[in-house]
Amino acid sequence: MPPPRVEDGEVGAAEVLRTFRALLPGGELTEPVAQGTAEGPMASGVFDDGRGRAAVGIAFFRGPRGDGDYSRCPDAAVVPYDDCTTETLPGGARLMVLKGYEYPDKREETKNWRASLVHPDGLVVDLNTWNAPAQKGSAASRAEPPLTPAQMKAVVSADAWKPVLDHLPDPAGQQDGPDTSDGRAGTGTGGGGAGPDETAGSGGFDAAAVKPLFLSLLPEDLTRVRTGGEGAYAYAVVDDGRGRSLVQVNAQSRMGGEESALFPAGSYTTLPDGTKVRAVRQAGEKGGKDVVWWSVDTLRPSGYRVVVSAFNTAAQHEDATRALPALDMEQLQALATSDKWRELTE
Repeated sequence: MPPPRVEDGEVGAAEVLRTFRALLPGGELTEPVAQGTAEGPMASGVFDDGRGRAAVGIAFFRGPRGDGDYSRCPDAAVVPYDDCTTETLPGGARLMVLKGYEYPDKREETKNWRASLVHPDGLVVDLNTWNAPAQKGSAASRAEPPLTPAQMKAVVSADAWKPVLDHLPDPAGQQDGPDTSDGRAGTGTGGGGAGPDETAGSGGFDAAAVKPLFLSLLPEDLTRVRTGGEGAYAYAVVDDGRGRSLVQVNAQSRMGGEESALFPAGSYTTLPDGTKVRAVRQAGEKGGKDVVWWSVDTLRPSGYRVVVSAFNTAAQHEDATRALPALDMEQLQALATSDKWRELTE
């Protein structure tokens, strides 16, 4: 197929859409939406191959901080999925194909299959498909999304996209790529972080030191089944002989401006050094049966926040594996308020 036409140094929305339509296998694309390189190239619509209407969309951008998460399978302790593969293509581009879900707790049957191709220069081609006519709020219309992994790979790796990638905005004026929408980023409500926070540690402390420090503060009598994390988020699945338990930490600097929202009046105690401490016991919120979520949220006068959480399951979206978390509230507070966290800000 001919590549998209380039006019006045840009690839227009109509050309991006034309190329996307031509690369989709055997079906009709309706309700199209598209943007050219001047606006941030993308194309989306509802694809019908005769087996059920399904939302599809493709976007092009420069990956944040290198490839970010776009060519790596997510951590199964944080994001549930059925299958994920990665490979390096000729020329060095890295491809991830993920068979996941729109909702991590699977409260709806909507599946989200994704193919992300990261070129050596950091340019990303990101294709998402669903088994419903809309990403959210529509009932599943088919058992699986319409494109196979091989077909998704063919779409994102097509040479026809070269003019689009060649005319992306200059990196100096380009924002980081869009949210990965797979649950890897964001913190929970109720006084405790529920997952990695991509913005944590953006300034003011050494984010890379969060994981080793967190692991060093865990009680020595716990068996570490699995550890992981990225940036200023870290976790460990531990076992004290009574079942596996997920324990995690989020660290953030410059959070003083969020103090009133995070620590409403009457919800916290204040330590002699001015650190505010808020302890919360609540039910899990990601779909696992009988999951208990305990957290201790702390905010130092400098605006340095450390949130430690523990669950009575090895993964929040899985059913409880024990009655209570492996760490009690006193242990969580000791971990979150340890003086060693100050070393990361000095």
